[in-house]
Amino acid sequence: MAGWAGAGSLLTAAAALVLVALALHDLESRWESYTKSALNVTRPLTSLAKVLALTALILAALTLLAYLVGSHWW
Repeated sequence: MAGWAGAGSLLTAAAALVLVALALHDLESRWESYTKSALNVTRPLTSLAKVLALTALILAALTLLAYLVGSHWW
């Protein structure tokens, strides 16, 4: 059962990274329509989201790997 939780976490983290990439692309392509203060807030937030998503992706991959390696001993 832990393998399914790891796979779900992998998918969630990957989806978060895709959404961050889409947000950054929108921000870069239409920067003139955003105010300077919105740009100053959005970039750190997307950077934080990227770091958190990458951390979740790594932890989920390790969880899934641990499940796959150790599942036959449980």
